[in-house]
Amino acid sequence: MIRVLVLTIMLLPVSMLALEYTFPGTTWETATPEEVGLDAGAVNTAASQLGGHGAIIRYGYVVKVWGSSGLAASTDWASSCKPIFSLMIWKAIHDGKVESFQTLVKDIMTDQTFNEKDSKIQLYHLAHMTSGWGRAEDPGDAFSYNDWAINLYGKAVYHYIFKESGTTPSEIMQSELSMLQFEHDPGLHETKVGRWADVSVGDAGRMAHLFLNDGNWNGTQVINKGEIYNMLGQVVPADLPITKAEGDMSFNSGTLGGRSTYQNDGNMGPGSYSFNFWLNANKKLWPDLDTNVFQGNGHFGRENYTIFPNEQLIVIHYGNTFSNSQMNSRYKPLLEGVTSNPIEPINEIGPAPVNIQETQAAKNKTINIYSTSQKSGLVLGLPVFSGIGKLRIVNTQGLTLVQERVHSGDKFNWDTKQIKPGVYFAELNAEGLKVRRKLTLTH
Repeated sequence: MIRVLVLTIMLLPVSMLALEYTFPGTTWETATPEEVGLDAGAVNTAASQLGGHGAIIRYGYVVKVWGSSGLAASTDWASSCKPIFSLMIWKAIHDGKVESFQTLVKDIMTDQTFNEKDSKIQLYHLAHMTSGWGRAEDPGDAFSYNDWAINLYGKAVYHYIFKESGTTPSEIMQSELSMLQFEHDPGLHETKVGRWADVSVGDAGRMAHLFLNDGNWNGTQVINKGEIYNMLGQVVPADLPITKAEGDMSFNSGTLGGRSTYQNDGNMGPGSYSFNFWLNANKKLWPDLDTNVFQGNGHFGRENYTIFPNEQLIVIHYGNTFSNSQMNSRYKPLLEGVTSNPIEPINEIGPAPVNIQETQAAKNKTINIYSTSQKSGLVLGLPVFSGIGKLRIVNTQGLTLVQERVHSGDKFNWDTKQIKPGVYFAELNAEGLKVRRKLTLTH
């Protein structure tokens, strides 16, 4: 008797297979909202309310695209490109091209002549709109949403620091961020230096996905780990004054497109800006969203990519202009539509580091000296105090070498590479507090 063994092979539908965290290759992978723990109705409602063109991405999977041309839809992203300047500086630090964000711009653009005030501008000031470029105030003394200063930033990045990587900003970005495998050739402006003149929704999503993963791209650390997390805790102080008057600039830097200052609406700027991102650090921007939500924002809410670390979610949209309150009301139902968290994140940013520095500094009212990974330099940990303080570093003759506005619990990086060995003093003056600490450089 012959017996026939019949094997039945069951093919499981893709929707029943467990998804893993992913990064796009030459194209994005897609999933249904349900596969990544989102309510389909909430996703569709968000797309409808945002309108124009856009995409929603979770765990690296595109779950919704809307508007003509899909992920290939492209536009001029205006000020949404500004965080990329800081990304390129983080990469330059990672690659050893730049020491730190405390590097003076005059030491990068060595063929330009800077006046006394502008000679104190650091990359950090450009990343926080506090440079005073073309304004009356000294670097660090006032906030000015300044497109002339940003064009100076773009020139420092693309014309100087990365000039060996290509002849145009587009070539340089594609070369330095080649691991992102841009699906559409990004078009960057050459006179409005580095402005995203023609970048697709899908490629804006790639850069947002890099930020969401703390600068790690599928196992490759593009920038130093922790930079994005630290960015969340280095917001422009909420009580920093707004610029009040124009001033001279050392030379004509050109503009990324706008003026050297814009009217502050009470929510934007101090307390909400860090490394060219808009942050929800104090919930003034989006009161119903988490404090670690951050955004690249163009044309006052017309071109945006918003990153939600706690949900591993990215929302990209352009075409319609929204106020912060309108964005809050459109994003909130989408987040309420998170039904589960089925995929384990690879590179979590974590919650915003609110008051962590203050807690560490509260042990005593002194200036602490921390070690640093730089070849030469000091990191000074400041104590807790009220309001804005002023930090000076002087030599034994009382000559001021550094003078900066600081706030409670700051860690201040002093680049000592060009400083002679000897004794110096760090002096902190703040409301009800005066602290002096001796610093000995031995090299």
